[in-house]
Amino acid sequence: MAAVNSAGRLGLSFEIQGVPQMNRVLGVKIAAIRDMRPAWKSVADLLRKNEFAVFNKQGAVGDAAPESGVGTWTEWAPLNEVYKKRKVAQGYSSKIMIRTGALQASLIFPNRPGSVFGPHPLWMEYGTTIPYAAVHQKPSPTNKLPKREPLRISKETVRGIVRIISKYLSDTGQKERANL
Repeated sequence: MAAVNSAGRLGLSFEIQGVPQMNRVLGVKIAAIRDMRPAWKSVADLLRKNEFAVFNKQGAVGDAAPESGVGTWTEWAPLNEVYKKRKVAQGYSSKIMIRTGALQASLIFPNRPGSVFGPHPLWMEYGTTIPYAAVHQKPSPTNKLPKREPLRISKETVRGIVRIISKYLSDTGQKERANL
């Protein structure tokens, strides 16, 4: 999630399967930063909260960051009625993107099967290893599923991430202003 730009300033970026979701450059010298791991925990907590909203609102989490090219995140495409009836008859929820709950759980609860959180000194990973997440995030031309991205980063969440990082750098004395 963090990167160095050509001017040696800290950059924050978040990409999902090749699609930029966030790209911010902070006026902070990267050379002054030692370890972001404590901040990454707070960022992951915010992303989990965001994902809870994504599933609760069936995808409609509001404005997306401009770099995503989305505009506004609206509700996921509705379920095919035949599939929905079969799903309910089999005892599953009628909610979109929730069958067993494994995908949702992997994105909103740490330490659940498939949950990914990898903090490193200058970058972090967050996501899921549940294989069908990728199929929904970015369907291929060979499958018939509509695009229903389980990972959607709202503009509000992007602002929250920037606040967490800025506060952490300031509180720990790692915030050395870069020449802008």
